[in-house]
Amino acid sequence: MLKQIFFPLLALMLSFQCHAEYEEINWDTLVPEKARVILKQTKPRIVDHTGSKASQELSPGYSMFEESLAGKRVRLPGFVVPLEGDNKKIYSFFLVPYFGACIHVPPPPPNQLVHVTTEQGVDFVDINTPIWVEGTMKLESTKHALGYAGYALSLEQHRVYEGY
Repeated sequence: MLKQIFFPLLALMLSFQCHAEYEEINWDTLVPEKARVILKQTKPRIVDHTGSKASQELSPGYSMFEESLAGKRVRLPGFVVPLEGDNKKIYSFFLVPYFGACIHVPPPPPNQLVHVTTEQGVDFVDINTPIWVEGTMKLESTKHALGYAGYALSLEQHRVYEGY
């Protein structure tokens, strides 16, 4: 009788412990306080969506990164912009804070773009569906034709984000 109660309870406790290993962050977390001050003092520029090159360099505040995130295991929601893969698996993608970024509208600034990689690949994710990503965050620059990311994440887990 004790085994019937103990082992399921132990499994449940371990699953909560594994889930709690990730610090849940949001997109504001990626912008350091010093950058917020600069952004408040900077007059917003109008982005020309008709030009051949959409600039991510809107303000120096967007090129500053939250150094305390380096090496942290985090959980962050967002949308997928596939970079490398095929019609079954994605091995590299940008995680963006809103639908259409990098595809239908100019890319977010570098401190609002995360380059996610996985050696195993993930099943193709519909770009309309928001997901949670979980993994280890790095401060690492990635330049791609679709945008410039200042963060990188080694993907450990992902799942569909419910309630977006």
